[in-house]
Amino acid sequence: MTAGTRNSSDYDSPPTRGLTRPVDSSATLAAFHRPPGIFSSSSQAGREKIPDARAPRARFAGNSCITTMTHPRHTTSRRAFLKAAAITSAPFILPSGLRAADTAPSKKITMGFIGMGKQNAYLMPAFLGHDDKTQVLAVCDVDTTRRTAAKERVDAFYKEKNQTSQASAYGDWQELLARKDIDAVCIATPDHWHGLITTAALAAGKDVYCEKPLTHTIEESVAVINGVAKHKRVLQTGSMQRSSKEFRVACELVRNGVIGKISHVECQFGVPSRPCDLPEEAMEPGLDWDRWLGP
Repeated sequence: MTAGTRNSSDYDSPPTRGLTRPVDSSATLAAFHRPPGIFSSSSQAGREKIPDARAPRARFAGNSCITTMTHPRHTTSRRAFLKAAAITSAPFILPSGLRAADTAPSKKITMGFIGMGKQNAYLMPAFLGHDDKTQVLAVCDVDTTRRTAAKERVDAFYKEKNQTSQASAYGDWQELLARKDIDAVCIATPDHWHGLITTAALAAGKDVYCEKPLTHTIEESVAVINGVAKHKRVLQTGSMQRSSKEFRVACELVRNGVIGKISHVECQFGVPSRPCDLPEEAMEPGLDWDRWLGP
């Protein structure tokens, strides 16, 4: 399975804005679940300018503005995350002898990857690179060749680290989601599968990183939003121009008047896609075409 756009793969919570007061998370979540255009006063208040005493120091070098950030990146421990997600009210304790070299297994986010085409060929290595925080336990694809290659990449990674790979390979994403030992999934299937697998993953108690477009319809979007609220899960969608640093900095420069008053904005968009006119090809060996097509 493939997805066509390269995006950010950070699993961590996004950094707070450098020039505005961080938005209260409870107010943001409440506003997120209201109809579009309806926001509480508390969520609007989260966009106020920070007081002068807490403002970052800025100095200018030629045409460049160098800003010192005053709000450090927010980090959440796994114990706090589990508590906030209301997964369990009982203490989660492992024997002291059950530890990895650097990080106890209980502190690592165990992950499964669904759709092992071009996009997850980029995303999975990025998550593997955070092996002090994550552990890959499963890969899934309807294409046998891609599924096998993905598992081999995971096995090779852990072998190089002198660790034993525990990764399994699946042709059916439902089998992966049924595993209780997987905390989060990274979904990079063809677009038409995104909404269904995301809502199923949320219902299965998984946190989700899903590539864009997150859904195809408004109905699917509502189902995803409701799933996040109902199952108290974490969801991030891969929208590069909402998370990459250069775009965030540009927004803050505009919002805080650093470049002056904006009186004119120009937007450019790609040309409309054309109907598929590719010739018919022979079926690829090992591909479950019916499952690729979806419901």
